[in-house]
Amino acid sequence: MICLAMDTAGTECAACIYDSARDVVLCEKTETIGKGHAERLMGIVSEAMAEADVGYKDLERIITTTGPGSFTGIRVAIATAKGFGLGLGVPVIGVSNLHGMLELVRRQTPDGGRAARGAVMDARRGELYAVLDFASRFAPANEPFIAETDAFATMLATELPAGRGLILGCRGECPFSLPNTSPAVRIVPVEAVPVSLYARIGAECSREACPPEPVYLRRPDAAPQQGFAVERVG
Repeated sequence: MICLAMDTAGTECAACIYDSARDVVLCEKTETIGKGHAERLMGIVSEAMAEADVGYKDLERIITTTGPGSFTGIRVAIATAKGFGLGLGVPVIGVSNLHGMLELVRRQTPDGGRAARGAVMDARRGELYAVLDFASRFAPANEPFIAETDAFATMLATELPAGRGLILGCRGECPFSLPNTSPAVRIVPVEAVPVSLYARIGAECSREACPPEPVYLRRPDAAPQQGFAVERVG
C-alpha cells in the first residue's frame, strides 16, 4: 500500500511516501520552517512524490498528524489530507503527534517491555501535553491529555505502575522537575519525530480508530464578545 504522510503540527513541514507492503520509505522530506506551512506543504509533497516516482493515482492511503501543536499548523495538514482523500477516494488516517513521540520512545529505549512509557511536551502556562501507556488520574492508557505540570509531577512521584518504572520522552526542555521522585522515572530527550514514523503508524491504523480530526487538548482562549450586538432593522 502506497501511503502519503504529512506533518505540519510543529515547526517542521514534512511529507513522506511509504510503501507499507515492503516497509520501504520511498522518499522523506522535512524542512524546519516555523511558519508558512500552508504555502510550503504542497511543494514538499510534490517534491517527495516526484523523487519517489509516485503519481496521485498510486496513492492508496493519506496520513496526517493531528496535534497537539500549532492551531494553524494542525489544520493545514488535516485539510490537505482530507482534500486528497476526497479527490482520490482513499482513506485518510489521523495520528496524534504524542503517539508518534511515544512510539519513538519505545524504539529508542528497548528493554523487553518491562518499563512503562510516556511522552510529554510543554504546553506553557504551567501545563503540559502528555500520553502514557498506563491509566492515570488524568486519562485512560494511550489517550492524550493536558495537565498542570505540578499535578503531573506529583502523580509520577506517587502513582507509577508497581515494579515497572517509567521511561518518559520529552521534546525540548522538560517542563517540570522531579526532586522527590524515585529513580524509577527516567526522562529521555526526544527530537523531532520523523514523518516516516507517522507513516508507519498510520499504515497500521483503521480510520475508525484513528480519524483525521485535530487534537485540541486545551480549550480555546477566544470568547464571544458581549454587548456589541447590532439591532436588527425590519
